Amino acid sequence: MDHCKDIKQIINLEATFQDNENLYYLLELAQGGSLRDQIQLIHEKSLKLSDIQIKFLVAELLLGLEGMHHNHICHRDLKPDNILFSRNGKQWQCENM
Repeated sequence: MDHCKDIKQIINLEATFQDNENLYYLLELAQGGSLRDQIQLIHEKSLKLSDIQIKFLVAELLLGLEGMHHNHICHRDLKPDNILFSRNGKQWQCENM
């Protein structure tokens, strides 16, 4: 998706491959796991996010969606499993169109 390369909240699609039954996506490395992983970790450790942290996460998510919509892309599978993080906490969205 070259038209989304300038949107910092969208993970880069490096390559695609396919065999007779499957299509494979090679994405930029997201060592921080998914939002689902982060929610589970927060729950297991009985931690709480501050209002500022929550506002930041929501703002990053909305910026990514806004960039996609600006490029006429609709995310069809927005869920915690498809929100990915880098090691330093940068948030990405996987493009499932």
